[in-house]
Amino acid sequence: MALGLLFGAGLGVTPYHATVTGPVVERVEMYLDRSRSVQEQERVRWIAGGTVEEETIAVLSKNPVGRDTLNALRDRFGVIRLPSFFLSRQESSYAEHSSAFDAVYLNENELTSRGWTVEDFLRDPEKQRRLIREMDSTILHELTHAVQGRRSP
Repeated sequence: MALGLLFGAGLGVTPYHATVTGPVVERVEMYLDRSRSVQEQERVRWIAGGTVEEETIAVLSKNPVGRDTLNALRDRFGVIRLPSFFLSRQESSYAEHSSAFDAVYLNENELTSRGWTVEDFLRDPEKQRRLIREMDSTILHELTHAVQGRRSP
């Protein structure tokens, strides 16, 4: 019993959520893409490594609205739990939030408009930091949806 409690408490204070849900959501989206035409495929890619999350917290912590949003994303232990971040192909938005997967999907066009490929972006932490700094208001908007999605009905 004590070992189970210790294990459960340990999961509560680690970044377990993103490391588990990231690859799972990526695979689910790949499966769903199989039934879509090539033009409709979203090509979802998980942004692993934690750089996007760290930069998001650093950037949003600099203003009161960002701090309020980050505080609303804290778990019962006081740890900020950001949604998982992904890249996807989108028709008409910079980013979107999914309550079902607790995920933020950034439009891959935001990369190509800067002259980057998806692969370059996923390998380069400095490009990830730069994108978050340049899209800070969009990220804040999507995290507001994350807060709304986590509220009890």
